[in-house]
Amino acid sequence: MRIRAYAMFMLAALMLPAPASAQQPVTKAELRQQDPSITDAQLRDQLWGLFRKADRRSPTQPTQPLMDERFVTTPYPDGAFGTSGLCRMDVVVMKLAPTQGLLRDADATTPMRAYGLESGTRFLVLPLLPEERGDVFDDKWNGPCARLGQDDPRFFRAVSGEVARKGHALLQRAATAVRAGSLAHCDAAAGSCVEALAAFVARPFESVQDCATEEGATCYRFVGKDDVQARIWQVSGGPLQVEITKLIVLRHPRPD
Repeated sequence: MRIRAYAMFMLAALMLPAPASAQQPVTKAELRQQDPSITDAQLRDQLWGLFRKADRRSPTQPTQPLMDERFVTTPYPDGAFGTSGLCRMDVVVMKLAPTQGLLRDADATTPMRAYGLESGTRFLVLPLLPEERGDVFDDKWNGPCARLGQDDPRFFRAVSGEVARKGHALLQRAATAVRAGSLAHCDAAAGSCVEALAAFVARPFESVQDCATEEGATCYRFVGKDDVQARIWQVSGGPLQVEITKLIVLRHPRPD
């Protein structure tokens, strides 16, 4: 009875509201020995504490049902040895559906329940001073990544840290070649490609993808925030080649 009472006390304590990023530490030894209800509460605390708090109020009344909600982690260092300067932020989207009835009949007052998750990653490459490398950068709680804001415009989408790191490095090589006037091939649909590339690398971009289609080739495709696409590639150690195009994107505002 005493053990059960202690377990219930711990469970109640863990369920009290706690600020984000203030999870109580856990150990594997505890998880393998204690009451499962306590373990469940501890792990839920760990998971929920990953996400930064968000103000979900709006100045106007919503009209649409609550179909999804976005949660964002505090940025943390990605990669080994603390030398890359690559910070990562995980984004989780909780998907919801009506508890009764059909979605097409739902509105902002319809009770909804979560049924699934979608996830993605954002990356940002920080230029590091020598004293910021190694253990200083690798500090997941107080390092330079943890101090970044989740709305920092320098964050970009990539499927992995490797694509983010290598793609960013290739873009910087192209920028260096532009400044040195040594870019061998640059093609743009209109105007000066060199000027277009210089303008592209001067601003944050939205995403990077690996576009290599042949062995020995390096290719990355970048999409800028102004719907400009830059494709940069190199074949078997040859010269860098660049192609700049303007994307046609149709956007429809999503009512709240």
